[in-house]
Amino acid sequence: MKAAVAGLNSLRIPVEPTSTGNSGVRVVTSRAGVTINAPSVCYRTFMHWCVMRLPLLVSFAVGCAGSAPGAFSGDGGSAGGGGSASDAGVLDGPNPLRDGSASGPFACGALPAPTPDPSTQLELSISYTDNSTGAPPENTVVRLCAAADPGCSTPRTTLQGGGAGNGGSAGGTGWVKLRADGTVSTKVELGFEGFFEASATQYPPTFRWTPRALRNPKTNFDSVLLRPAEIKFLTDQALGKPGSYDSTGHGIVFVVAQDCDQQPIAGASFTTSASDSLMREFYIINSSPSTTDTKTDSLGRGGFINVPPGVHTFTVFAGEGRTTPIGSSRVQVRAGAVSSVTVSPSAT
Repeated sequence: MKAAVAGLNSLRIPVEPTSTGNSGVRVVTSRAGVTINAPSVCYRTFMHWCVMRLPLLVSFAVGCAGSAPGAFSGDGGSAGGGGSASDAGVLDGPNPLRDGSASGPFACGALPAPTPDPSTQLELSISYTDNSTGAPPENTVVRLCAAADPGCSTPRTTLQGGGAGNGGSAGGTGWVKLRADGTVSTKVELGFEGFFEASATQYPPTFRWTPRALRNPKTNFDSVLLRPAEIKFLTDQALGKPGSYDSTGHGIVFVVAQDCDQQPIAGASFTTSASDSLMREFYIINSSPSTTDTKTDSLGRGGFINVPPGVHTFTVFAGEGRTTPIGSSRVQVRAGAVSSVTVSPSAT
């Protein structure tokens, strides 16, 4: 991995126009879009997509990477005004992914993973939005679980929100209602790795996995909940035919590739340890899902449709040759569920 990092440090990877928010971390705030001449509202969706809410139709339009009146930022958080920086978290002060000897956007991949340390507490939060309304989801509960507990038999009891909740058909314990603004928050130990699980009758089970071994002092995720009709539109468009997503026996996994500065990685390709004849890899190119492209655009987004259930590893490589690994993350995939994960440089 160190040799790979050394090679990556010499690469120049283009990113979207940026500005600096109050956190001191460069954040994406604007990008070229598509002119929309129909009444629409720009809402957050997975991987910085932006969709128009039109009668009975969800269509991919422009990439939302910044905040503007009547618009929301993408899944990585809101830009400017002291908002969230990116999926990998908001940093207060120097980037803790770096040490005195590390430099370059991939150097953190050569650092050892932090040893879990309960004496060092990190702030962790997530904000949910209903894609259809642009508002906080109604009647939705969330819980937080460790990666080593994929069935969430022992959810974290420190999660705070709008009060204790009931998981309903999802079962289990540890459920917390969302606050009025759609958020829940907690503190976790240095080195925590796990996932948020959201449950509601109007959405499929939705999981947001943390990057490997958290070390940032503060991490905030933004997550959008998609309804079954919206997921059907997305997958039909990606695979080019109706009914292409088999939700009864498979799941969907969205992947975002980011460097040590929490910037998206362009020109990256993805692999997974999962194997299934129905599974298809896709990339988000110019805000639309594509199964013909073989690498990411400047926003570093993509994923897999029809992933079989189980614990699978998702790896990001530099370029299409897939000879230089950047990092990997593990995800517990569930049939009918939507999962998303950020992959940052790590010792794969």
